[in-house]
Amino acid sequence: MTRASIAAFAFAAAAALSGAGAAGAVRIVSQPEGAYETLLADVVLPGGTAGYVILRPCGGCERISLRVTSATAWSVDGTAVPFAELIAAAEGLRGADGGADTAVYVYYDIASGLVNRLALDRLGD
Repeated sequence: MTRASIAAFAFAAAAALSGAGAAGAVRIVSQPEGAYETLLADVVLPGGTAGYVILRPCGGCERISLRVTSATAWSVDGTAVPFAELIAAAEGLRGADGGADTAVYVYYDIASGLVNRLALDRLGD
């Protein structure tokens, strides 16, 4: 072994050992937001910015309702829109196939159950 390769090996060993102490550190991770993903055909959208979105989290699950507020953010295909535009888009997307080709993502605050964001996304686009 050359002197340079010994130095490189020693440096690599020291770097590996210095990280070993941190690997055992405790880290608490919180999850402030939960999410549901379903099809537009299976969702009842709120009638206004102070209402409820109703959905079934899974095929055999009971329906749940989550409250939306004026602070809820709305988007269609990745673009932020006002509530009225989201509803108009949803009506148009339900037209041809009943909403079977559109995903609805509902992101909510776990502690309060309030909806932070609601997004529509056309599948396959």
